[in-house]
Amino acid sequence: MTHLQAHGRQRKELTRPKTIYLSKRDRPWFSIIEYYIYLVFRKLYVAVWFYFLPFIVLLLMYFIPVLQNDFGALDCSGEECQIKDDFN
Repeated sequence: MTHLQAHGRQRKELTRPKTIYLSKRDRPWFSIIEYYIYLVFRKLYVAVWFYFLPFIVLLLMYFIPVLQNDFGALDCSGEECQIKDDFN
């Protein structure tokens, strides 16, 4: 007994539940809708962050140097257009 409890009163002992699972019957209807919205957002987050984003970064690591390179570009400074060739 603590010093905050009234003298002579004792708290009832709390029992711990076996699980904390809430079934759909125990939830209100708006909570069920919120849960399914959460599931959709979680699946989108996991798909983008762990699957698409690393793939996009790999593609950018390859394509940015290719796009910045002038190899194979047309040089139309003269009368006829010539392909720029860095190897000559």
